[in-house]
Formats: sequence, structure tokens, C-alpha cells
Amino acid sequence: MRKPVIELKSINKTYNRTGLFGRKKQSFTLPAIENLSLTLREGEILGLIGESGSGKTTAGKSILKLTDIDSGSIHLYEQDITDLSENKFRPMRTDIQMIFQDLDAALNPNMKINNILTEILTRHHKENKNEINKRLLKLIEDVHLDPKILERFPAELSGGQKRRIAIASALAVEPKIIIADEPTTGLDNYTQSLIMQLILDLQKNNNLSMILISHDLQLVKKMCQRIAVMYLGNIIELGTADEVSQKPAHPYSELLWQSHLKHTATHTNITRKHDIKSGLFDFERPGEGCRFSPRCKRYLELGKPDKCISKDSRPDLITFSSEDEVKMRSNENNKNEEHIVACHFPL
Repeated sequence: MRKPVIELKSINKTYNRTGLFGRKKQSFTLPAIENLSLTLREGEILGLIGESGSGKTTAGKSILKLTDIDSGSIHLYEQDITDLSENKFRPMRTDIQMIFQDLDAALNPNMKINNILTEILTRHHKENKNEINKRLLKLIEDVHLDPKILERFPAELSGGQKRRIAIASALAVEPKIIIADEPTTGLDNYTQSLIMQLILDLQKNNNLSMILISHDLQLVKKMCQRIAVMYLGNIIELGTADEVSQKPAHPYSELLWQSHLKHTATHTNITRKHDIKSGLFDFERPGEGCRFSPRCKRYLELGKPDKCISKDSRPDLITFSSEDEVKMRSNENNKNEEHIVACHFPL
């Protein structure tokens, strides 16, 4: 099994919020991440999926120390970086980079692309001007752009061009790990395919380890070896891409893939219908027990068992396997992988 390059161990992150509840203005704590543990391995693309507000981006920023966690630990190549100061962590930033979702915020609108990339290269590579220029042209070549684009400002670029420049910015420091936050958002299908193939080629050629954060389930299924499903700050399922997409064990994972399949031509992988028929759910103040229970059709089908809503029975991640999965694993190179799920009554 490949070595771990990033390990998150029981990390927690909360935000303080103020809102109106009834007629009273109250302060409350919003749990963005709760007791999250996750491992990224060398040379792996790990998918992180879940609806907006599930904590995916917060998890990614925590790894880069762009947001502080409340508790838990973060290890980079087995070194605990949780409490490292910015000065001590700065040299490690060459190993890990992030492709941000908000491209306009990531690219200085007042600088030409030439200056943006040159500044990054100069900061991380102590070389003369000629060597920096060679690196610059190689970067542009790697992301399949015309060198003429270097003389443009970000506002003069298309969405796909901006995305490639963001990828070039991340690659400029020759990282070993990339966290890609919604790398194909806002792009047409053709450009999405180009960006997806570009990322795959770069990952293979440079043996990069990558966390891919995305709402695009088809993209995640094609690109990732493993998929982690997040719900309200928790990992509720983790397994190989085939297992999580074809044989989801958690009702929420099944719901995500059902929603995806409504927009595809075939429905061969999952045939079970799963429509939410429960009431409204307060994401900011979730109930006790399983947080998904208010939206879970399986919970309703089983007669609303007390175990699902008891404050003393929050479901833990447990190993899950079925006869179909055993057959699936026997034909693949992932026999030692675990499929884990946090559900009292997995599918």
C-alpha cells in the first residue's frame, strides 16, 4: 500500500454565527468540520464530494493552514504541522498547493499573466532571468496555452484559460500535492473535458498526489481511485470509486448518485428510488444521533427507529462489504482497500 502523504486525524472546526430564532437574536456555533479523519496516499487522486456546506473546502484549506482548526492534528509526510507557525510552515508550501475555486480572487486583476507567473517562479526558484523565462514558457506549454497569453490581463481570458493559468500557478513551485477545489466549475462540457484530461496527464507525469473537491460526480468517478462522501462536516462513506458510485452503502451517498443519474442517459448502476419526503432541516443546528436522519427515506421506511436519533448513538465509521463487492475486489488492484460507512442501517 502506498505511503500516506497527508493525514487528518479527528480534526474539528467551528464558526461563530448570529441569527434570529423566533423573535430573539442568538449567537450559536456552526460545526463546519467534526471529528474528520482522512488519508491521502502517494500518487493518489482522492475525491471529496458532498453538497454545498458539507465542509469540503474548509477541510482543504485546513490542510494548507489557510484556516485554523479547533482540535485534532494534521500530518504532512508524517510530520505534525498542526501547530507550526507560518514562518516554519512556509518552506513546506512548495510541496502542497491549492487550485482555488474563485479564479478572480486568485489572479491579481492588475497584473499581466506574465508578471503573475514570474513573481511566483522568482519567489520559489532562485535562478537568473533566463532560467525563469525558460520555466515560464515550459509552464505555458504544459497547460497547452499560447505564449501570447502572457501579455494579457486576467479579465481578458476565458474561463478555461483562467483555469489553466490557475493550474500553471500551482505547478510553478513543483508541488508534490495539489488540492483542486471545483477545478471545472463554470466551464462548458468541452472545456471541462480538456481541463480534466490536463489534470490527469499532469498528475501521472509528475506523480502528484491530489485531493479533488467537486460537485461533478462523473468527473470524480472518472478521475479518482477513492471517494470520500461528506455530510455536515463528517465523512459518512469512503471507498473505491466503483464501490461508492455503483454500490453506495449510505442512503445519502445513494441520494447523491441518484440525483446525478437523473441527468444521464443510463440508469443501470443504481435502480433503487430515493426521494426525500421528510420536512425541513436546520443545517446550522443539526439534531442528535445521525444528522442525516431527518432527510433519510430509509429512516422513514424502518419506522423511525430511536437508534437513529438518540444522542448516545451517533453512527461511527465501520467496515462494510457485500458479496458483490468481494467479487468486484477480486478483479481489481484494491483488495486491501476498506469500504467504510457511518450508518446504523447501511444499504
